[in-house]
Amino acid sequence: PDGRAVHRIALTSDRLVVRCLTLGAAIQDLRLEGVEWPLTLGSDDVAAYLGPLAYFGVLVGPVANRVRGGRMHIDGADYQMPLHPWGDFTLHSGPEATQARLWRIEDHAQTHDRACVTLALDLPDGACGLPGTRTIRARYALDRNRLRLTLSAQSDRVTPFNMANHSYWNMDGAARIGGHRLQVHADRVLETDAQILPTGRMVPVAGSHLDLRAETEFAPGPNARFDHTYVLNDAAADGNAPDAPDAPLPRAAVLRGRRGVAMTLRTAEPTLQVFDAVNIDSGPFDGLTGTPYGAHCGVALEAQRHPDAVNVPDFPSILIGPGQTYRQTTEWQFDRE
Repeated sequence: PDGRAVHRIALTSDRLVVRCLTLGAAIQDLRLEGVEWPLTLGSDDVAAYLGPLAYFGVLVGPVANRVRGGRMHIDGADYQMPLHPWGDFTLHSGPEATQARLWRIEDHAQTHDRACVTLALDLPDGACGLPGTRTIRARYALDRNRLRLTLSAQSDRVTPFNMANHSYWNMDGAARIGGHRLQVHADRVLETDAQILPTGRMVPVAGSHLDLRAETEFAPGPNARFDHTYVLNDAAADGNAPDAPDAPLPRAAVLRGRRGVAMTLRTAEPTLQVFDAVNIDSGPFDGLTGTPYGAHCGVALEAQRHPDAVNVPDFPSILIGPGQTYRQTTEWQFDRE
């Protein structure tokens, strides 16, 4: 709306084509060689990302997920984040968070089978109601059939960081996610209250529709909602990735479509939010398949740290201070049978 340009960056390998936006550092489109349809949900219309597609493919933060009352007590002071219209909580840090801002391109490199781009964003002290002059960097690196996201951030004051990529995935290019199979390597989920805020308890998935320990048909519906934080079995508690840039990451989830395309998600983050897109309606905006998106059009798999961690004493801290660096590494691998 203020006239600034949104740039789209193409990353290509011999297996994948990925397009990213400087708006929200979004994964806007992703194509696998030999597959005629996109594997992620997005739009070619920038206006869509200012409306109903505000959370599609973007990096949400500096604090993803929900914060009770939007309140945080940090380093001896109280802070108030913007509240969501639907309740007494903040969602994804509010309307002026990282997903709504223009990032700058720091570098972009391309060879015949590899590519990378680094996007950066500065948040001033007080942005999103939180302390600290903060600098965030997101590096997308493409290597054959793998896309790796490396996030880092620093602050000059004690402040929270818990970011997440909020892509919606659909391996079939179909209007609904039904028929996919999903596996999440987690024995437990976080218990939540009526506002989908964590109570602090972890409950087993065994015996419920949330049990995705084996590949299971993903069939969300009125009596089988998915908007839950899975506590991953193999991830590091603090989410810190191995130091080596190409070190292997723990496998967190596998999403398999009916048409032979599968995605494997690996991450060093301790939790994975699984959201069934029940309330999606892209209205007048077409998606990448040429029609609008509706309910259950895809599934969001959001690698992150424990939500509302500042307000739940038993959860690992998400605070960093001067001289410290927040890091996240998440990778997606795409294959066709």
